[in-house]
Amino acid sequence: MTSNISTERAERIAGLLPGATVEDIERTVNYDWPNAAEHRAWLVAASDKEIASWIAAVLVDEDEE
Repeated sequence: MTSNISTERAERIAGLLPGATVEDIERTVNYDWPNAAEHRAWLVAASDKEIASWIAAVLVDEDEE
């Protein structure tokens, strides 16, 4: 699988989310999301803070299931 973000970026984003690991970040951004091309384009354009906010929401949803 090709990663949608660098390890360095995943580390920065993980640093914005208490309790999140680099593996959490990579697993979430590299998931087989619908509209993959749009997802990848958003990841390139979004700030680390925007991605962290989105991942926080996704991780909360996973915890509630």
